[in-house]
Amino acid sequence: MFDNIIAKIKELLNRFGEGIVGEKIAKHVYINEGYKEDKGIVKRKELEEMHYFSSIKEKPEDFWSRISEYIEEHYETEKIQRHI
Repeated sequence: MFDNIIAKIKELLNRFGEGIVGEKIAKHVYINEGYKEDKGIVKRKELEEMHYFSSIKEKPEDFWSRISEYIEEHYETEKIQRHI
């Protein structure tokens, strides 16, 4: 399942960048471990344990490989939920 998600994101990112000459598309991904509710005057959800990844110089394959390695080292991939 996890490999299918990464493959689809890679495909979309590569397709989005086609035909652009002299410009770079910033790739940005964040991973979180859920949220907590803030019970102030306005109910809000605050994401917990945020991890950011960003790049304009890396090739898309290298960027997604770096994220994939991080996820596999830190999480049980079969329990991951996707929110795209």
